[in-house]
Amino acid sequence: MLTGDITDYTAVANMPWFRQISRFGWKCRALGPPRSIGTEMLIALHIEIDDQTTDQLEDSGIYSPPRYQLTEMAALQ
Repeated sequence: MLTGDITDYTAVANMPWFRQISRFGWKCRALGPPRSIGTEMLIALHIEIDDQTTDQLEDSGIYSPPRYQLTEMAALQ
């Protein structure tokens, strides 16, 4: 799960973005066939988010855990 206990995400994307999302490591599936809307081929998608998601995204190189560094106030002046 991601911050905020998000477990699912549903969206509409153009085909190049859908293919890229799929390669990122998301558990992503099409909700139907692509449809031509105007000049775009769009597809509805569903992403399942679970306790393995951040590890899969980290393995694909698009996520890294936040890193914090404490700095003394004097160093900021």
